[in-house]
Amino acid sequence: MGKIKTVAIIGVGLIGGSLGMALKKSRAVGKVIGIGRNPEKLKKAKQLKAIDEFATDFRAGVKDADLVVICTPVGLIAPTLNRILPALRKGCIVTDVGSVKAPVVETAEKILQAKKIHFIGGHPMAGSEQAGVSNAQSNLFKNAVWILTPGSHTSLKEISLLHHLFSLTGAKIILLDPRKHDQIVSVTSHLPHLLAASLVNYLAAQNRKNKNTIALTAGGFRDMTRIASSSPEIWTDISLMNKQEIIKALTAFSRMTDRMINALRSSKRKQVFNLFAQAKQTRDRMI
Repeated sequence: MGKIKTVAIIGVGLIGGSLGMALKKSRAVGKVIGIGRNPEKLKKAKQLKAIDEFATDFRAGVKDADLVVICTPVGLIAPTLNRILPALRKGCIVTDVGSVKAPVVETAEKILQAKKIHFIGGHPMAGSEQAGVSNAQSNLFKNAVWILTPGSHTSLKEISLLHHLFSLTGAKIILLDPRKHDQIVSVTSHLPHLLAASLVNYLAAQNRKNKNTIALTAGGFRDMTRIASSSPEIWTDISLMNKQEIIKALTAFSRMTDRMINALRSSKRKQVFNLFAQAKQTRDRMI
């Protein structure tokens, strides 16, 4: 395959819709096909110019695609791949946008091993707690990191094609081993979501004791916990699929909070100051 001309996007929500908009804006592909179960949502995606046409028949939708992008929750990636497998044409590239990669890539390669179809795991580090194609935007991926996690059977040709195409969305493409990806995002993405959810749940428990607690939340609390409004279904799948790495991250983080507790308990001003100063120094470098 020399060029990706037809792209099929399964799941035209925030990420899938934004990808469709970005690809159409770049004029890098000839056609973007949206695939899903709800025709009304697909019609909305077409109205918003996220896709050129749509299908509710998954196999019919992917049969002419050079590239299929599975934008479903991570727990549905393998079932979706099995569903469309008979209709995928020889040489087709399949990727996904899931936040967990090692089990996805491993399963996908087993499913596709008998056919000449290429799977490259993908994870755009962009998004919002606001879901749905109505919140999609063509510049969602601009300056965001898009991680590609090729499997053991992926050739450089297919990686290069996908690298080039996704770079046209404005994203910065990084190649990572699937397991290394899961280790890193357990700290940078998964841990913050679990901490935000835990903090909000703690607030709710405290509010049952003192009814003014929620009313007195300040901007800092709201900023820290914004991502707790994300989809519970999506984050349940992610947490369970990457549970070993997340448990390691949570355990290491608990040791960090123990340091703060011990510094406060012993009234060691220098230790407390250093914890804040180190955090500020690191955070300032991230801006």
